[in-house]
This record gives sequence, structure tokens and C-alpha cells, in this order.
Amino acid sequence: MIRNHCYFFCGIVTIYFSLLIRALASPTLHFNCRNDQRDALLEFRDEFPPTDDSNLSSWNKSSDCCLWNGVTCNDKSGQVISLDLHDTSLNSSLKTNSSLFRLHYLRHLNLAGCDLRGEIPGLIGNLNHLRYLSLDYNYLIGVIPISIGNLSRLTNLELFANDLEGEIPTSIGNLNELRVMSLDHNSLGGNIPIWFTNLTKLSQFSLRSNNFTSTLPLDMSGFHNLELFDVAYNSFLGPFPKSLFSLPLLQSVDLGVNQFMGPIEFVNTSSSKLQFLSLHQNRFDGPIPESISKFLNLRRLYFSQNNFSGPVPKSMSKLVDLNDLQLSNNKLEGEVPGFLWRMNTMMISHNSFSSFEKFSRESSIQMLDLSSNSFRGPFPNWICKLKWLSVLDLSNNLFNGSIPTCLRNSIVYLLDLSLRNNSFSGVLPDIFDGATSLRLFDVSQNQLEGKFPKSLIHCKSLQLVNVGGNKIKDTFPSWLGSLPSLNVLSLRSNKFYGRLYHPHVSIGFQSLRVVDVSHNDFTGTLPPHYYSSWREMTMLNQGTDYMVNFMKGSRYMLLFPESIFRSMEMVIKGVETNFERIRQDFRAIDFSGNKIYGKIPESIGFLKELRLLNLSGNAFTSDIPRSLANLTDLEALDLSSNKLSGQIPQDFSKLSFLSYVNFSHNLLQGPVPRSTQFQRQKCSSFLDNPGLYGLEEICGERHVPSTTSQQAVKYSEAKERMINWVAAAIAYGPGILCGLVIGHIFTSHNQEWFPKNLDLFFKKTDTMIQGHCYCFFGIVTIYFSLLIHILASPTLHFCRHNQRDALLGFRDEFPTDESNLSSWNQSSDCCLWNGVTCDDTSGQVISLDLHETPLNSSLKTNSSLFKLQYLHHLNLSNCNLHGEIPSSLKNLSHLTTLDLSANYLVGAVPTSLGNLKELRVMSLNNNSFLGPFAKSLFSIPSLQSVDLGGNQFTGSIEFVSTSSSELQFLNLDHNKFNGPIPESISKFLNLRRLYLSHNNFTGSIPGSLSKLVNLTDLHLSKNKLEGEVPGFLWRLSTMMICHNSFNSFETPSQETLLVQVLDLSSNSFHGPLPNWICNLKGLSLLDLSNNHFNGSIPTCLRNSIVSLLDMSLRNNSFGGALPDIFGDATKLRSIDVGLNQLEGKFPKSLINCKALQLVNVASNKIKDEFPSWLGSLPSLNVLSLRSNEFYGPLYHLHVSIGFRSLRVIDISHNDFTGTIPPHYFLNWSEMTTLTKGNDYMVNPTKVSRYMGLFPESIYRSMEMVNKGVETRFDRIRQDFRAIDFSCNKISGKIPESIGFLKGLRLLNFSDNVFTSDIPRSLANLTSLETLDLSSNKLSGQIPQDLGNLAFLSYMNFSHNLLQGPVPRGTQFERQNCSSFLGNSGLYGLKEICGSLHAVSPTAQQADEYSEEEEQIFSWVAAVIAYGPGMFCGLVIGHIFASHNQERLTEKFGRRKLIHPKCSLSTSLALSNKHILV
Repeated sequence: MIRNHCYFFCGIVTIYFSLLIRALASPTLHFNCRNDQRDALLEFRDEFPPTDDSNLSSWNKSSDCCLWNGVTCNDKSGQVISLDLHDTSLNSSLKTNSSLFRLHYLRHLNLAGCDLRGEIPGLIGNLNHLRYLSLDYNYLIGVIPISIGNLSRLTNLELFANDLEGEIPTSIGNLNELRVMSLDHNSLGGNIPIWFTNLTKLSQFSLRSNNFTSTLPLDMSGFHNLELFDVAYNSFLGPFPKSLFSLPLLQSVDLGVNQFMGPIEFVNTSSSKLQFLSLHQNRFDGPIPESISKFLNLRRLYFSQNNFSGPVPKSMSKLVDLNDLQLSNNKLEGEVPGFLWRMNTMMISHNSFSSFEKFSRESSIQMLDLSSNSFRGPFPNWICKLKWLSVLDLSNNLFNGSIPTCLRNSIVYLLDLSLRNNSFSGVLPDIFDGATSLRLFDVSQNQLEGKFPKSLIHCKSLQLVNVGGNKIKDTFPSWLGSLPSLNVLSLRSNKFYGRLYHPHVSIGFQSLRVVDVSHNDFTGTLPPHYYSSWREMTMLNQGTDYMVNFMKGSRYMLLFPESIFRSMEMVIKGVETNFERIRQDFRAIDFSGNKIYGKIPESIGFLKELRLLNLSGNAFTSDIPRSLANLTDLEALDLSSNKLSGQIPQDFSKLSFLSYVNFSHNLLQGPVPRSTQFQRQKCSSFLDNPGLYGLEEICGERHVPSTTSQQAVKYSEAKERMINWVAAAIAYGPGILCGLVIGHIFTSHNQEWFPKNLDLFFKKTDTMIQGHCYCFFGIVTIYFSLLIHILASPTLHFCRHNQRDALLGFRDEFPTDESNLSSWNQSSDCCLWNGVTCDDTSGQVISLDLHETPLNSSLKTNSSLFKLQYLHHLNLSNCNLHGEIPSSLKNLSHLTTLDLSANYLVGAVPTSLGNLKELRVMSLNNNSFLGPFAKSLFSIPSLQSVDLGGNQFTGSIEFVSTSSSELQFLNLDHNKFNGPIPESISKFLNLRRLYLSHNNFTGSIPGSLSKLVNLTDLHLSKNKLEGEVPGFLWRLSTMMICHNSFNSFETPSQETLLVQVLDLSSNSFHGPLPNWICNLKGLSLLDLSNNHFNGSIPTCLRNSIVSLLDMSLRNNSFGGALPDIFGDATKLRSIDVGLNQLEGKFPKSLINCKALQLVNVASNKIKDEFPSWLGSLPSLNVLSLRSNEFYGPLYHLHVSIGFRSLRVIDISHNDFTGTIPPHYFLNWSEMTTLTKGNDYMVNPTKVSRYMGLFPESIYRSMEMVNKGVETRFDRIRQDFRAIDFSCNKISGKIPESIGFLKGLRLLNFSDNVFTSDIPRSLANLTSLETLDLSSNKLSGQIPQDLGNLAFLSYMNFSHNLLQGPVPRGTQFERQNCSSFLGNSGLYGLKEICGSLHAVSPTAQQADEYSEEEEQIFSWVAAVIAYGPGMFCGLVIGHIFASHNQERLTEKFGRRKLIHPKCSLSTSLALSNKHILV
């Protein structure tokens, strides 16, 4: 029995210790919640609208409030000491008398991310036990209450990410225990008060992203505990706060993006622990001080985007821990010191460094950006010693010479290599065998030649290859098709040749997204299946916004995006465009400017994500594939200048995003598709397709081919010569017939009539004779009807057999089955064949017009063509002719018109063409003729028009023994002529139009040109001309001399000022604006952009702008006020004075310019209120006020909003404030629909007869941030709609009326103070491509309907107060994770960011709970142990007493047995008393 009791005892002991261990491991026990605390909490909950938030589901009267979610009680008193409801949607404001303030013992209050609105109540100051207060990520407004200064125990004050305004109250200076003060991302402003220096226990201080405009305190040396100081993204002024750097514990300082100025210096520096220092984007100047070397622990130093000058100080060599240095965008110069090569990251782009110091030790540099400096000379060989390079960017410098083969040593780990836009020459070395990690390879815009490096086949990670703008001569590198990740390939503007396709070579290119092989010499055909394997163009790829490598060292990507983002040039929608960053969803093919022929492959229709397709300037034939209608995302289609025939597929009308098309210069026929996309195109997009019709709404009138006047005259003369004998021939035959009929009638009925007299005949005629007479008169009537019909019919032709045989022989010289020649057969009159015209007298062929017939071969020396010796007119333009012009062409001695333009003819122009003495018009333009100037042509006395443009002619030009006194038009543009413009050109006294642009002419304009008194149009743009512009040129109507090096003007006389179109842009003119411009009375276009003009814009300019249509003074150095002189400029359509230094007020006289379409005053210093009166201008399409000093509200209650015609508005980077009412955008009717009309916003001025020669000066242009990228729009499309209000201080709700602007493509409201929800009406903007709402105070959810915006390719919601699920859709899933950062309540980002982002408790909260547990642990353990101990003692005593009572009595006696019980009872009472006390 005793043994069993022992087992029982041991079991109880085991159970006891098990229970004890479990109890100790369980959460701390609480006493019941006090009723007053519970009631206060329940009343606090009921102050907010009902919510199903799970955080408050446990709050009910049936449970202990100390166990409720977010509630912590004091275990002694039951008082609530902590309330943590972060990220609980309360969706209302804190009441002034809230029950919250009855929780007097609160130490910890966290209401972050609770959708709180309204002001912070002043009664919060009653919670005088508070140590931690967090109200961040809410929508709190108003000022910080003064009563917060009563919270004397407060250690953490976190109010960031609200919309608080006003100054920081002085009472906060009483918070002597404050350690963390975070007020960033609000609208606080004013001065930092003096009391700030009282907070000596501060360790972290952040005012980041507010509106402070004051200076920092002069003396901050009292903050002995400060570790982090962040005031970035404000407008702090004044000098560098040098006292800050005397603090011994300082580790991180961020003064970036402010207005600090002056030099920097570090005096009495004690901040030996400083690891991070950012001064980027301020106005600091002077040298980088030597004293920076005192910060021995510095790891990251960001000084970019300032005005630092001088060299990099040598003392920085002492900073042995520095591994990240960013000095980009300053004015640093001189030598780059050798010790910098030990960095991991060195970004020194956009400075004026010119040389390097040699270094001896091995470098560990990984990211090296030397772009946009003044480095010159050969490639630095020491770069070959950098073994760990991941980024190397030497672009936009003056390096020359060859690229050394030793570079192979540095490319083992290289990810990005950019050598673009230098002067590297020689062969591109074949050194990339070991560069297996290479992703970007860009050597474009150099002078490289030779072969394309085949070792790139080993670079399996390659994503971009750009060798555009060089002289590489090789066959198409089809082996690149095997690279699995190749996204972008640009071979444009080189000398590549041969076929793109070889039957036994795999096509590949499965990952290709963008390919540009334009302007080379590729030939051959493409098989129908050519595009079948280009899978990446059939679907969108999820991932980052841009094609970019995120390097290990690129922790602060925003400070140097240029070096790592993919970039290239490309012609998009007819405009040469530089893509600084290429979007992942962009798909483009450009095969233009080659010699590819045959059918366009049907497989092009598989590339359903294609946005740009350019096959222009080739020799494609047959029909346009109907499969192109499958490309539903296509925005630009250019098939111009080919040999395409048939109809434009009607299904193209369903391509709703097709905003640019060009079908010109083909053989198309039939109706043009009827849809908005086609009706808003330019008429020029359909020109030179004589069979097309249905162009009335596009071109305004039907375009019907008409015969030339000369041909009409010949036809008239031939008719006059032929009319007599034709009439005789026609009359003679019927006359005989008529006589025989009459004779037969009379003889058959009365054979004896003739011997008798006529009287007897008439008496004997009967009814039958009368019937025959009626028949006779009927025949006569029919005869004359036929005669009239014949005379009204076309002239008859009679082709000569020798002419027919010559034409058939000529046809058989070419391998063509072209329908134009289908009528050429022996069974028909050759004078009726297509393209053939005969002389109606002789039957000789006098005109042969086969333009745009693909002959696809060369002209033979003994061609049958030369048997047509009476030929006057020969047109073989656009016939895909190859080879040279045979000298036998001289045999066609009667030629008056010769057109061989737009072919692939090569070689020199035969001198024998000078024997064509009757030639009047000769067009050899747009071929590949080589050699010297064809001076023999100008010995032809009858010559009136010569067009040699668009060839490869070289050398100088001269006119010797010139007889062409009739010459009126001369075009030599787009060649390689050099040397001076000869004086002998003055011999052409009848010359009216002279085009010499796009050559290499040098020297000055010859004075002898003054003799050309009939000259009206002169185009000398894009040459190397220099010196003075002679005064006699001002008598011309059109003078285009842009892109040269002219630097001065000869003062013209008053009577010579006849210029109407004047383009002086992109020269070297300097000094003040010439006053003689004020005397140009008939001026319609004035372009002085991109020069060095300075001084003020003179008020006398008002004299020249009466008839002015376009004025551009952009990108000069004009200063002073923009004169208010536009009262009479009623015809003005565009004014562009962007990128100057203009200041003062915005000119109100522009209100009189009712024709204004574009106003651009961007990037000046104009300080004025928003010019809301511009809203009354009926035609204003584009308004750019960006980057000025405009201020004040956009909306005034009693002022009409207007802006009915506005299509593009950019007012970013100003100081606009206030709110925008809900109806603000209702009047902007032009943004609700797309407008029919021209492709681009352009003025077709009367004198611009040859628009293609000077588009720069007349097309609307502007800069704008598009899809997060600073973009220059050289031409603004008619269908482009954009709003950019970013980087201002606009507050309140985003107006719901924004949803009416259904044509909108770009919307940027970032970096303002917008609050409340994102309007659901944004989902109505079905054409929206770009949406940026980042860095505001927006709350609520992202509307799910935004996932239905199929063309929304770029969006940014970062740094707001958003919550809830991210919409699911391809558009969202392919965004960058950074587009959603800084919104702690958002979820559903796993597919975008790769992992869920969860909020973790603060370290201080964890420490506080730990301290409380330590304080109560001892007495809790005693209570737990005492009870079971007493129970165990009683049980043991009972066992021994019941089984051996007598033995105990004998040994201890009765008194002794009772005494211990008394002692135990007494001890228990004492112990209980102790505990209760």
C-alpha cells in the first residue's frame, strides 16, 4: 500500500511540474479589465462607422478587454496601457471629446494606417503617460496641436505620411525625453524654431518631404545623441549646416533635394561614425573640401546634381571604407584621381573630367559611369585591368582610335557595356568569348567598320545589341537568332548587305521585341513563314517597366538611371526618336530603306503585340497581307515607297490604335477603308497611288491623274492634221454604199427609166419605191450617227511593227510578271498598251511611262529600249532598276523628260547624257549614284529642272562651260558633296529654287549668288557652312540655313527684306537678337532656336509678328522679361520660348492671338499666377508652363475655366497650390474625343511648298515626362492627349470629372498633396497609357476597374496611403514593384514583387513588453508554486499520519504533532498578507 502511495505521489509531482512548466510558458496572466476601461474602449469603437475589420471582432462585453486585439493592460491595476490598432480601417476622424482620452494610463498608442481624417484633437495632450505615439499613414490635416507639448514622457513622436500643415508648435520643445521625431511626408512649413535645440536626447530626426523654406539652426552642436538627420525633399535655404557635423554619434545625413547653396566645409568635425552623406540636387558650389577626409567611416557619398567645381580632392584617399561615390551632374573637371578605382561604384557622369591618373593597385570597381564628360584620346588601357566590372559606360565623350582587344580581360562579369556616341574607329574587336554575362552591348554612333563580331554568339544573356550609326560592312548576323534572351537588335545606318534569310539557316529570334535594320543594303525575299518563330512579339512579357539590369551595387537606382536603362534611336511614327528607356511591352520592326523585294510574309500576322511596323523604302510587291489586320495593338504602319498593288484591306479599319499610316508611292487601288483611324491621316499618306479613291474626306478633293500639258498639245496638233483625211475616208465608203443602194432601187423597178424623161419616172413610182426611199433615209440617218460617234471617240492609233517589237524585246529583258505589262502582246495595238503613247501621225512611240513597275533588273547596254529613237518622255522611276545607266541612253536624242528616280542605280552618271540636247527635265534622285559631280549635264541648253538629290555623289561641284541658261530648279540635297559652293552657280540667271541641304559644303555663301535675282527658295540646311550670312539673301521668300555654323549677319538694306520663311536654328549666332528682324514685315515663320542669342527680346519685334504663324526662340540664353507685344499677332499659331532665362510676368497680350495652338514657355524663371485667361483661346491645343516659378491656385471661383481645345497641358514643377473643384475638367471637350486631321500639329505655311525639306521648323514640339521618362516630342501627334500637374502643391480630391476625358493617354498627378480615394471614373479613360499618382496622400483602394484599361502600360501608385488588393490583370502584373511601394496596406503583390510585404512590430514595443514581463515574473512564479506546494504537503502528511499514527505520537508527542499545523497556518497567513500588501 505504501509503495502504491509512493507511485501516486511521484505521479502527482510529475503532473505538478508539467503544469508548472506549461504555466510558465503561457502568456502573462491578467487581472480582469476594469469596467471603466472596457466602457471607454467600446465607446471609442462606436465613434467610428461599423466595420467588419477582424481586429475589432473580439471587442465585446462578454470577454475580458485585456484580451482584446490590440489592447494591453497593466497586470497589477487592470488599466489599459497600450492600444495598437495599426492598419485597422476606422475611416473617420478622432472626436474632440473622444473616449480614447479617458484611457489616462496609456503608454503606447499606435493608430498608424487607420484611415483617420480630420484634425488631431487637442485633448491628446491629456494622455500624459504616453511614451510612444504613432499616427502615421493617415489623412490627418490641420496643424499639430500645441497640447502635444504636455506629453513630457514621450520618447517617440511619429506623425509622418499625413497632410499636416502649418509650423511645428513651440511646445514640442518641452519634450525633453524625445528620442525619435518623424514628421516626414506632410505639408509642414515655416521655420525650424529655436527650441529645437532643446531636444538633446534626439537620436532620429526626419522632416523629409515637407514644405520647409527656412534655414537650419546655426548651432546644432547640442544634439549629442543624434544618429540620423533627414531633411531631404524640402526647400531649405541658406548655407551648409557645418555645425551638424560636430555631433559624435552621427551616422546618416540626408540634405538632398533642397535649395542649400554656397560652398561646403567641415570644421571641428567629430562625426567619426558618419557612414552615409547625401547632398544631391542642391545648389552647393565651390570645390569639394579636403576636410571631407575626416569621416573615416564614410561608406556612401552622394554629391550629384549640384554645382561643385574643381577637381576631386586628393584627401579623399583617406576614406578607405568608401565604396559608393556619386558625383554626376556637376561642374567638376581635371583629372580623375587613381584612388577612386578602389570603389565598388563610381558615377561621375555629366561633368567635365578630361583625364585619368594612373593607379597601381588592383581595382575592385564594379560600376563605372564616365559618360557625358570631356575625356578624349584613345580607349584607356587601364580599364582592361578592371576584373570585376559589371557596368561600363563611356558614352557621350570624345574617345577615338580603336577599341583595344585587351578589353576581353574586363568583360568576364560585365553586364552592360556602352561606348555609344564617341569617335571610335577601326574594326570592332571580336573579343566576347568570355563575356557570358553580358546583357547590353551598345557601340552605336561611332565610326566603326569591318565585320560584326561573331564571338557575341557566346553571350547567352544578351538582351540588347546596338551598333547603329557606324560603317560596319557584313552580311546579316542571322546567328544572333540563337541567343535566348535577345530583346533588342539595332543594325540601322550601316553597310550591312545581302539576304536576311537563307534557306538552310534557322531563323530563331524567339525573344526579339525590337528590331531595326533600316538604312542598309539588305536584299532578297522573305519566305511566308519568316516571322513564325518570333514568339516574344506574340505576347506581352511580365516584369519590370523597362529593360534594365538591377546591379548588386545599385542600391540608389534613381540617382543614376541613365547608365543602366536600355536605350536606342528609332524612327517611330515618322519621327526620329531617342528611347532613353525601352518599355518591356514595346514591340517594333523597322526594315525600311533597304532593297528587300517579293511579297510581305503572311506570318507577320502572328505578331499580335506589334506596335510599330516600317517596311517602307523597299521593293515589296503584290498585295498587302490581310493578316496585318490581326495586329490589334498596331500604332504605326509604314509601307510607303514599295511596289505594292491591289487594295488596302478593309479590315484595317478595325485597328483601333492605328494612329499613323503611310501607303504613299505604291501601286494601290480601290477604296480607302472608312474609319476614324484613316480619316485623320494626312493626305500625303496616300499620294502617288492613282487607283485609290474615297479620299474626299482626307484630302478635301478627289485626286485624278491628269495628262501633262505637253502631251495634250501633241494630241491636239495630231487631231488637226488628221481630221481632213479621216473625214474623207469616213465619208467615201458610205457614199459608195449609198449610191449603189439608190441605183439598185431605180434599176430593179423600171429598167427603161433612164431613156425616158424624169416626168414619166415620177408618174410611175409606186408604194414600193416609196418604201425603199424610207429605207434609204434610214440608212443615211444611221450613217451620220455613226460618223458623229466616231469623231467623238478617241484618236485612232496605228502602231508600227518595229516599235511593237522593240517594246516586246524591252519587256523580255526583265524577269517580271507585273500586271502593268499584261496588255503587252502581239495581238493588240502597242499604242494602246499600258504606259505607251504613240504619235498619231507616224505611229512612233513618243512616251513610255512605267513608273512603279518592278522590273527588278538592270538596263542592258544594247537594250531594245534604245530602238525607240523618237521617244520624248521616259519615266522608269521606282522600277527597282539596278546597275548603271548605259551610255547608249544618248541614242534617245529626242528626249525632253527623263525620270529614273527612286531606283537602285549605281555608278557614275554617263557624261554622254550631255548629248541629250532637247532634255528639259531630268530626275535621277533617290538612287545610289557615286562619283564626282556630273558637270556635263549642265551643257544642255534647254535644261530647266535637275534633281540629283538623295544619292552618294562626292567631291566638289563646279559649273564649267555652262549653257543651261533656262535652269529654274536644282536639287543636290542629301549627297556627300563638299568644298565651297562655287561662284559659277551665278550663271543660272533664271534659277528660282536651289536645294543644297544635307551635304558637307564648307566655307561661306558666295557673293555671286546676289546675281540670281529670280531666286526665291534657298535651302542650305545641315552643311558645314560658316561665317557671315550675306545681306542679299533677305530678298528671298524662303531661307533655310539651319544646322550650320553661321555666326553673324550682314546688315540688310530696308528694300531687300522680303523673307517670309526664315530658319536660322542650330547655328552659332550669338549676341542680342538682331534689330533688323523687326523690319521683316511679311514674316510667317521665324525660327532662331538652338543658338547662343542672349540679352532681352526687343519690343520692336511687334513690327514683324503681324503675319507671323510660328515663332521659336527656344534653347538660347534670352533673359529679362518676355515682352508683352502680341496685341496684333492675330495669326500666331505657335510661340516657343522654352529653355531660356526669361523672368517676370507672363505676357497677357497673347489673349489677342485667337489662332494660337501651342504655347511653350517651359524651363524659364517666369513668376506669375496661372494664366487662366488662356482658356478663352478657341484653338489652344498645347500649353507647357513646366519648370518655372508659377504659383497660386489653378481655379478661381468666379473665373471661367475654358480650355475647350486643349489636348496637351504640362504645368509640372511649379508652385501651384489650392484645390480643384469636381467639375474642373468638364469643359475640356477636345480631350473627350479624337480629332480628324493631319498626323501632327503643323502649320502648312503658304511658302512651304517642299515641306519635307524643313519639317523641324514648322512641326509643334515640346518636352514632357512620358511613362516616367523625360521625352522630347519633336512633333506632337494630333491624337495625343496628356495632362501633367506633377511636382506642385495641389491638394484636395482628384476631380471626378477627369473621367470625361476619354481621349486621354497620359495623366500625371504625382508629387502633390491630393487626398481621399482614387476616382473610379478613371476607369472610363479607355485610351490611357500612362497613369502616375505617386507621392500624394491618396487613400482607400485602387479601383478594380482600372484592370480593364487594356492600354495602360505604365502606372505608379507608390508613396500614398493606399490599401486593399491590387487589381488583377496583365497591365498590373507587368508593372515594376516600385510602382506600389510606400503603401503598407496594399496586398496581392506576390506576382509583381515576388514575396508578400508584411508589417512587423516595432523594436521599442517588443522591448517594453519584455521589461514588463521581467518586473512581474517573480511574484507570479511564487503564486503559481505556493498552492501546489501546500496541496502536496497535505497529501504526504496524510499518508504518513494514517499509516503510522502511533509511531509519530511516540516520537513527537501530541503537542508536537499539532504544532506544525499551527505553524503552517500562520505561515500561510503571513505569506498571504505579504502578497496582498
